[in-house]
Amino acid sequence: MVFVLEKMEGKSVPRMTDPMDALIDFRRALAQREIGLQRADFHADIFVHVDQPAGSPRYTYGLVEGGEVTAVALFALTEPIDGLPTFQLGYAVMESRRGRGRAQRIVMAAIEEICCGLSRNGIPKLYIEAVVDRENLTSVHIAEKVIGGPRTECLDHDSGVAAFQFQRLVDSS
Repeated sequence: MVFVLEKMEGKSVPRMTDPMDALIDFRRALAQREIGLQRADFHADIFVHVDQPAGSPRYTYGLVEGGEVTAVALFALTEPIDGLPTFQLGYAVMESRRGRGRAQRIVMAAIEEICCGLSRNGIPKLYIEAVVDRENLTSVHIAEKVIGGPRTECLDHDSGVAAFQFQRLVDSS
């Protein structure tokens, strides 16, 4: 993960990695035909792009409406938990499309897609983890609904920002 410094009252302060940056970059790369998409298996309006930045798999699921990507859910392979593959989850919705359930929709659909795909390839169990800025109440609410389980107070590893960590074991067997 990379953290970004924001200017605030003349000071540089760290902020957490923002999945919105990934959504904007994803839309740009798609428009410039730098990347291709594959239709997801179970959802006609969900598409996936798989790449390996820094040598680790990353799955980016996009919700496509009217020919444009309006929301993404990203899964980046991270350190295993209890010996099981663990994916760090991030999600974002275009500002003009917020407040209509898209974040929850893309995250739930993407979890179903990645779990089924990995299960077909001999990986029936995995962890999904999200570290969410405590002040981003909308994202906290989505993580509570979709990932569930107890949330743990923590500091974001890269930025030091106060956050909540959510983890969920998914068993597709």
